This record gives sequence, structure tokens and C-alpha cells, in this order.
Amino acid sequence: MDTQLSQPILLDGALATNLFEQGMPKGVCIPTWILENKQKVLDLQKAFVDAGSQILYTPTFNASRVWLSDFGLENDIENINRQLVDITKSAVEGTDVKVAGCISMTGLTLEPYGESSFTEVLEIFREQASILVDCGVDILVVETLTSIAEARAACIALQKFDIPKYITMTVNDEGLTPYGGSAVNALVILQELGISAFGLNCSYGVECMLEQIKEMKPYAKIPLIAKPSACSYDEENDELINLSPLEMAVQIKDIVQAGASIIGGCCETTPEHIKCINVALDEVEELDLEELDSEEPEIKGDITLADIRQIYNLYCDNIEFSELLECSVDMTDDILELEEDSKDVILVEINTIDDAIDFSKNAHIAKLPVCFSSHDEISLKLALMLYTGRAMIDSETSIDRDKLEKIAKKYGAVIY
Repeated sequence: MDTQLSQPILLDGALATNLFEQGMPKGVCIPTWILENKQKVLDLQKAFVDAGSQILYTPTFNASRVWLSDFGLENDIENINRQLVDITKSAVEGTDVKVAGCISMTGLTLEPYGESSFTEVLEIFREQASILVDCGVDILVVETLTSIAEARAACIALQKFDIPKYITMTVNDEGLTPYGGSAVNALVILQELGISAFGLNCSYGVECMLEQIKEMKPYAKIPLIAKPSACSYDEENDELINLSPLEMAVQIKDIVQAGASIIGGCCETTPEHIKCINVALDEVEELDLEELDSEEPEIKGDITLADIRQIYNLYCDNIEFSELLECSVDMTDDILELEEDSKDVILVEINTIDDAIDFSKNAHIAKLPVCFSSHDEISLKLALMLYTGRAMIDSETSIDRDKLEKIAKKYGAVIY
């Protein structure tokens, strides 16, 4: 499905908050409740279609292995997902509305901050995505992600599927994810990993999301998604205030003009909200959007790298690398000592799998971008996979150039 930046695409609204209004108890297994109340979900999704939604999310948000295991249903994951997808397929039958297979964050914390490995989280995403693709969804979307590390796992997990892939994260009122890192940092890192669109959902309402879209736009190489909750953040009273359909629609127009081209609503967004947003999108002059899309990015430098802390804009002819950093279990002193030399990039030597693992556990200490120097293909792949950022690869290597370029593409790295 092509995404034209000059033609905003309208997503659907909320699932859970609308179902709560229809009697769904809190604390239940949402997927099984939905299967016991299919008509309510079908009616809701048809209402979104009638309101103008061009893409419907499947009600599979809480249907991954990790969430179903809370109710002892992990072994029924395929059957549950298939039945849930069928509901959405029924809702769009006879229309041009696309079906997006929806996957949620895992709720797990990755190493070194938690006990879950990168590959464990990656496989959770890949398993559910594989089922959804087999069910015939048109798009894959992973939403409400809370860390850049987990979002990277989702992006890499979805690379094997040849359909559009959307990734959205959630941020607080300061624009930061719950585990650190801003939306713009995430964009720079994730858009290199083969996804079709990136953005935000839920978060602190429309006004908060507007500021993040403005910050991301200059760096965006792919369409930006905005699926905010139908609320506004009252900073004085530190609370969220629900927006009426008309109020939300007016604010959504600002988000579109700021650069978002895939629009929807999250918590508290009803079909009536979507209907009003649809009217508002029709009122946005296409000429304005075309002018916006033609603006030159205000990025300084030839190479843009990022980690969860910041973005690094580097000029190719003026990059100073540190001395070669050898990996070990505790690299704190070595990393801090190198950073005192005021270099631009830390050059990290990766010769073994242990090197890749050791650096991944120490990478959060570094306050500079990273370049991996390696002659071992497997170790380099692992180092790039585990690094929560966009890295460089030293071109002075014995690894075949074609293989090196494939590795760089898969993990969003830059060969230098």
C-alpha cells in the first residue's frame, strides 16, 4: 500500500476505551472477551469505516504470546489471532479499507536494564507477525512501544515480511519514551531498518504530539504517523482532559500541516471523533501539504547517527575517531577515558561474539556515536543488532563488500 505524503491517510480510533463503555470489565483477557462479544467489536469497527477510516487495526493488540501467557492461553495464540483478524475482515468487507495487523509492546525490559534478551523480544514480535501475515493482513503495525531498544527489536523482527510496516511509540509530556530517548532519536534510528512509516500513538494528547511531529519532520525520510489520544494535557493541574470530536479535529489539522500524513486516534477516540477528523482533513488544502513536503531538511552534516541520548550530525571530511577500544566485561573507565580526548566517534573493536555482548552491556555509558571495526561477520552482526542506536561500520575490513553492505542495510548502519 503506497503512502502519499500529500494525501493524509485516516486510521481508526480506540478499541479498549470504547469497549469499556460497552461493558468490558477491566482486568479481563481482552482477546477472549472480544471473541465472546464479537458483534460489539464488529459494530464498532464498522462505525469507524462509516466515519471515514481507510485503515482498521485488528483487535490483536493484547494477543501476543507474552500477554496471553498471563491467562494461560499462550499455546492458543494462532487460533485467537485468526479469529480476531476475521472480525476486522468482516468489518471491511465490500470496501477499500485496508486491514492492519496490530501488535503491542511486550511489556518486557531488555538487557542490561532488565532480564529479557533482545532475541527473546524479537521472537515474540516475529511469531505474532507471522500469524497475522498468514491471515492476510495488508499492513503490520506495532504500537505503544515504550523503549527504543524494544522498537528496534520490532523493526528487525518485521523485516522478513514483504508488506508495509508501521511503528509507533508513546511519549510523555516532555516528548520522552518511558525508558528514555526522544521521538526524534527513535525516528533517526528506526527509519533505517526497513519500516514504511514511523510515529506516535497514545501519549499526552494532540498538542504534545504536535511538538514531536515538528521536531521529527526535518529528519523524516518516511511518512510520519500521529495517532494521539483524544485528550489535552493540562499542565497546571497535571491531568489529561478529554477533547470533543470537534476540538480534536481542529488540533489534528495542525498536526497534518506540521508534517504527519497518517492520522488516527488512540484512547477515548470514538467513531464521531474520526468522522470530524475526516471532515477536517478534507479542509486541509493539498497545496499546503505539497509545499510542506518540498521543504529541504534542516539537517547539518553528511552523516546522521543517533543513540537514545542524542543525534550526531557528522561531516565526512572532519571526523576524528578515538583509539581502538577493546571490549571487556567492564568498560566504564576505558569509555570515559576515551571521551576525555574530545573525539567525534568511538571506534570499537569487535572480533568475537563475546566482544559484541560485552559492548552491548556497556554501550549505555558512551556519550558519543559508535563505529564498529571488525573482520568477523557474525560478531559484527551481533554487535549491530544489540546496539541501541544507529552506528557506523569501519570500511577497512576483510569482510566482502557486498556482505558488508547487506549487513549495514539490515541494521541501519553507515559504512565509512
